[in-house]
Amino acid sequence: AWQFARQGLLSVERAPNPDEVELAAIDQGALEVSREGGDLDIVTAPGQLKATEAALIARGITVTSVEVTNVPTQPVSLDAGAMEKLARLIEELEEHDDVVEVTTNASPPESI
Repeated sequence: AWQFARQGLLSVERAPNPDEVELAAIDQGALEVSREGGDLDIVTAPGQLKATEAALIARGITVTSVEVTNVPTQPVSLDAGAMEKLARLIEELEEHDDVVEVTTNASPPESI
């Protein structure tokens, strides 16, 4: 767990006014806001997640996803072959009944 930081993550898809969503999130203490087209991912402290969600909803913004997640603090780059092996391992782990969530700090090479 020391290689990961717990963070809140909210997603807003196809926001009609991304600037408004970003400013509302920042007003609530968002740590980071990233955009891709009209979609936004908002990173918060775990304790601010619900308050940020409520503030966005109060402004009429549809939040499509809300979760507390583990974000790697020390990402490790893998080559394509190692990434493929890791994907098979993760798939096997996720099929096990006792496994709730699998988190990795591996990041794929730029070419994938």
